[in-house]
Amino acid sequence: MLVLGIDGIWPELIEKYIESEVIPNISRIVKRGSFVNMLPLPPCDTPTNWISLVTGATPGRHGALGFNIHLPGEPLDHARVPDTKHVTAEFIWDVAEKTGRLCILLNWPFSWPPTIKKGVVVAGTGPGDPRWRIEYGCIYTTDPVSAREVKIELREAKGWKNLPQTDLPPLESELPLRITKSAFVWTESGWEQAAAEIEEATPMSMRLKRGEELRATGSAEESYHVLVFGRKGEGYDTVIIAKEKDASNAIAMLSVDGERWSDWIYDEYRFKVVAKYHGARVDEPLLGKGPLKGVFKIKLVDLSKDGKHLTLFRTDIFRVGGWIHPENLLSEILENVGPYCEGLELIPLITITRDDWNTYFELLEEQARWFIKAYKYLCEKYDWDLFFLQLHIFDALNHFLLRYLHKKSPDYSEEKARKVWKIYEKTLAIVDRFVGELLESGPKDLVFAIVSDHGALPTWKLVWPGTALMKKGLLSLKEREDGKVEIDWENTKAFPWVMDVWVNLKGRFPHGVVTENEYEKIVEKVVDALYSMRDPETGERVMALVITKKEGVFFGLSGENVADVYYFFRPPYTDIDVHRHKILELSLDDIKKLERGRYSKTIAAHDHYLPNEKMGVFSNMAVLLMYGPGIKEGCRLQKPVFTTDLVPTLCHMLEIPFPAQCEGRILFDILTNPGGRE
Repeated sequence: MLVLGIDGIWPELIEKYIESEVIPNISRIVKRGSFVNMLPLPPCDTPTNWISLVTGATPGRHGALGFNIHLPGEPLDHARVPDTKHVTAEFIWDVAEKTGRLCILLNWPFSWPPTIKKGVVVAGTGPGDPRWRIEYGCIYTTDPVSAREVKIELREAKGWKNLPQTDLPPLESELPLRITKSAFVWTESGWEQAAAEIEEATPMSMRLKRGEELRATGSAEESYHVLVFGRKGEGYDTVIIAKEKDASNAIAMLSVDGERWSDWIYDEYRFKVVAKYHGARVDEPLLGKGPLKGVFKIKLVDLSKDGKHLTLFRTDIFRVGGWIHPENLLSEILENVGPYCEGLELIPLITITRDDWNTYFELLEEQARWFIKAYKYLCEKYDWDLFFLQLHIFDALNHFLLRYLHKKSPDYSEEKARKVWKIYEKTLAIVDRFVGELLESGPKDLVFAIVSDHGALPTWKLVWPGTALMKKGLLSLKEREDGKVEIDWENTKAFPWVMDVWVNLKGRFPHGVVTENEYEKIVEKVVDALYSMRDPETGERVMALVITKKEGVFFGLSGENVADVYYFFRPPYTDIDVHRHKILELSLDDIKKLERGRYSKTIAAHDHYLPNEKMGVFSNMAVLLMYGPGIKEGCRLQKPVFTTDLVPTLCHMLEIPFPAQCEGRILFDILTNPGGRE
């Protein structure tokens, strides 16, 4: 049984192309299997639903409510990124292993650290997690177009050995590998902490301190040498990258009319960037003994014939090890499959700053090839029973592009929309070929499931629930002498975080001020305040629904990690620009102005919308496709199905017990033999 997770794909996207030539393999699965619209559970985001999909437990039961979880006793503005240590529900693979089944988990979100003993686990954190990175990717260029690009200068080459024959004078520069102040630095005493310059980071969303530019901070030993020359007598056309000034020992040779990508470049590094991830601290048991081994690729993006302009793109520097269980498989995987590089399918910096989609597609193809090689190799090596594999593709695209497809968006144009749909089509085609190869490589009696965790909806109107709480005297902010804003906890009774509001309760938080006797009254005031929010232009209500902790039990929101109030926006409203700690980066005057609303930089969202929210051809719904022995052909199920329903269905087909905290139901309607697997 193979389960392929595709983050962020929604049913209407598949339906749009089901009769086209874009997705022939997925179309075959739809026509010969079962296609189900699946409701994600709130908060409708990545950790919550990928964990529900493999435990059958609701968010309150498994405890991983979003990227930010509050642990009892910690300050309200502190949060952690969940992993298996925080999950309070049993996984399907643990149950399967107890019954003698062999399980393989490849890049399945929030399956790390491993809980199984005999199977194989490759990574399994959130997308773009800093744990698997030594440094984030960058662009080296003589002509920066963004503060996130590193400026380099070309000059006459000096001190090189074994220079190639050329009619033009060779040019040189340096590529610094360490571009930020690292959070960890290797010294003779071991790994020591240092102040990180990056406030928050993923490959897509690196956020620098206000007013800062990305710049090299490492020593000369942390740089590579670049040699630029011409080979054909028609101008500069070739770039050599070397650790020393010796052209005969190049680690990469790139050319304008030849190979623009290097092979994987391996090295050791005495630094490691660790940033906050989705506004929360990452628990990283760093780092072992000695410098870290890492790997990356470099692409020649542009080189002018006159040698005045050069642009190179470097991927993230990925850790070579630490991401596989059992650890003795590492050398085998590196030799036969190659290095695991999480997040190559995320939108790269070169696309973000320069609209370079060719590089995005090249990286996506690279990632797909690695996963196929890994799948084939593990299939040959192991007689597995349950295989989980995930790609974080469409969620990244949605957050970067979705708004440009909605006609009411202020950024919409027919020309832009056509271009964006072409990007989605090409991405779908790559994913479809990937699906085809999985089908061809798997056993003949394979049961194949494709699932997603949520969809997405376009956004363009920014509001912040905190302004409504401030008006009602529930939230108090104050400016320090240095002009920065902080929370006045002594006068704060409730604080908004991510689609939720927490009452500042005594005994629950170190700074608590609300007594148990006041609690219900404060909750009622929070609900009233949120419902009072109106669009300043149209007068329409901003909130689709506000629920309390008592009502949350009907949404699967119960337990000690659950907030006191949850709010769901109507699209296109969002607070992502300023939620969590980001609000404290604004001045008090700017925060107060948010009451009037403003244009949002956020392109799409899902977590703070209702599971069944729709907006034109976009929805927050997830997808379930199932195909193979025991699955009905041509079934398009219309009944409500939840992400908790996958696990009991798989367990029923495998004839194994349900995980202990499983709350879902078996999807008998898509099975040809409801009594058991055929």
